[in-house]
Amino acid sequence: MSEHNIRPFFQFKRVKIHSFGISRDAKLTQVKLEPDRRFLPICSGCKKRVHGIHSYEYRAVRDLSMIESIVTLILHYRKVRCPDCGIRVEYHDFVAPYARYTHRLAQYVFELCKYMTVTDVASLLHLSWHQVKEIDKSELRKRYSNPDYSNVRILSVDEISIRKHHHYLTIICNFETGEVIAQYNERGGHTGVMVPVFTFGPGAEKFQGIQENTDLFFKMMAVLGITPDD
Repeated sequence: MSEHNIRPFFQFKRVKIHSFGISRDAKLTQVKLEPDRRFLPICSGCKKRVHGIHSYEYRAVRDLSMIESIVTLILHYRKVRCPDCGIRVEYHDFVAPYARYTHRLAQYVFELCKYMTVTDVASLLHLSWHQVKEIDKSELRKRYSNPDYSNVRILSVDEISIRKHHHYLTIICNFETGEVIAQYNERGGHTGVMVPVFTFGPGAEKFQGIQENTDLFFKMMAVLGITPDD
């Protein structure tokens, strides 16, 4: 396979394909990327072009597989001397500084984790369980670290036991969508905070006002026409 034929698969900016190799069984593909010296490197901190070069390094980066062949990029990159940020790794649009996987592989892992277990994704892509878990967590943080709660109208609060000896997990959700807004771990006992109860339909009026949580069971039985002895 010529370099011309594989270039459409690796249309990364500010780097060029130096060489590539495919194992005899075609299960491994290695692509070496060199800096495109027509462009000044960009600082990964401030995203400004810089002239000073501190050093050159190599890093192996996993990319999307090609059919059944595992693709590894051998990235030859620069550490730059940025006047504002100091010594930083140069910026690339396809991989985060120091990351061992490309953005598009991370996106693929994240999509698979919606429908498969972490173990199954790791087995499919020949990654470790910890790599898949970290990628999934990182992508979740990108998407949900600054959520918009301006449209939340009703909150629901639940407290569940997560292990023996009175260890509890308190969960706060958007009642209308089920979205988890916050959770609090390792509470040493039940809180005394009032918990909202929302009821709709026949008998809803019986649940108005402040009430003991143990009374809810008997009120539900009464609305259903069932006595506890039944």
